[in-house]
Amino acid sequence: MRTRYCLLLSVALSLPILSYAQRPINQHPVTAPEEKEKAEWVEESIAPPVYPQEGDLIALAMTPSSNEFFVDSKSIVLGADKVVRFTMLIRSDAGAVNVTHEGIRCETREKKLYYLGRKDGTWGAARAAKWGAITGSGAVTYQKILMNDFFCPKEVSVKSAAEAISALRAGIHPQVRTRSGR
Repeated sequence: MRTRYCLLLSVALSLPILSYAQRPINQHPVTAPEEKEKAEWVEESIAPPVYPQEGDLIALAMTPSSNEFFVDSKSIVLGADKVVRFTMLIRSDAGAVNVTHEGIRCETREKKLYYLGRKDGTWGAARAAKWGAITGSGAVTYQKILMNDFFCPKEVSVKSAAEAISALRAGIHPQVRTRSGR
């Protein structure tokens, strides 16, 4: 009887070890589901957009500033990578114009400069195209306003370019309660 008890006990104690041994080496029972949920983010590669046309520009109020800020409605794209990409045109009161194509990643509150516009209506690739933080404090920037008030309401990316365009035309996204320092 005692031998039978010892045999049953040893079988019962070895079952968890046997089931663990049957798993693939890289699939630990505790971490495997978490690894699947945290898929690595991959950024899309993008080509330069069509250069902005005056009739497609939507004004963005920035105070206090003597510059005029515009977003090209035709350039707004929500990528599969969840980056909202857009073309920005800034015109100084002296008539100088800066054109950039940029991206905002709502999930991480970051911005990236992809292309710089040239006077002849062509694009040049940005030399230091890296993601950088859009901080919650400090100077009010157009990236911060676009992120908070239009592209990332409640820190979640808009669902489509049409939603972003509608928010820009309305002057604020409907899910945003207060404006970002404008």
